[in-house]
Amino acid sequence: MPGIVVDIKVRRPTLQVELVLGPNAELIEKLKQGAIDAALMALPDAEPEIESIPLFEDDIFFAAPANSPYANLEAVDLRDCRDETFVSLGEGFATYHGFQEAFRVADFTPKVTMQVGDIYSLMNLVSGGVGYTLLPGRVRGVFGDKVQFIQLKRQYMMHQTIGVSFLRARERDPNLLALMAVCRLRTRDQG
Repeated sequence: MPGIVVDIKVRRPTLQVELVLGPNAELIEKLKQGAIDAALMALPDAEPEIESIPLFEDDIFFAAPANSPYANLEAVDLRDCRDETFVSLGEGFATYHGFQEAFRVADFTPKVTMQVGDIYSLMNLVSGGVGYTLLPGRVRGVFGDKVQFIQLKRQYMMHQTIGVSFLRARERDPNLLALMAVCRLRTRDQG
């Protein structure tokens, strides 16, 4: 994200950029209402009003505190976590839906002791030992070695496609055209 902000400011120096956190569902609603111009998020399911530019793929990992018995495993089988306590994001987040799907595949409902409204609070809960969770790899470096990201066994592996979304009706807006160009250049340069 920082690279995109720098690149867009080079192209459009007078453009004011404001970053807003929120679940996918809320960001989509804000796009439709015109409250925001674009959203960096997991790409939404088919939305006829919304256009998206994929930026990168992100894997989902089992997240545990550094001193956890799971921390040194090569991969976690969620079925082995049936008696563990979990924390999660609230409904509306793309990672929440992946969380639910992974445990559906594991054939049990996890004991969730707390839901939060942002990924950083969630990581704090994990690092403090309140519970385990599933997190996208893109946040791996935020807590250094306090939170361990462990691969999930193959049957639970999930991916998110992260991209920029905006209203199709506004695709000719000069600021959005500049944003689209920056995003396409970044994805091309990253291979």
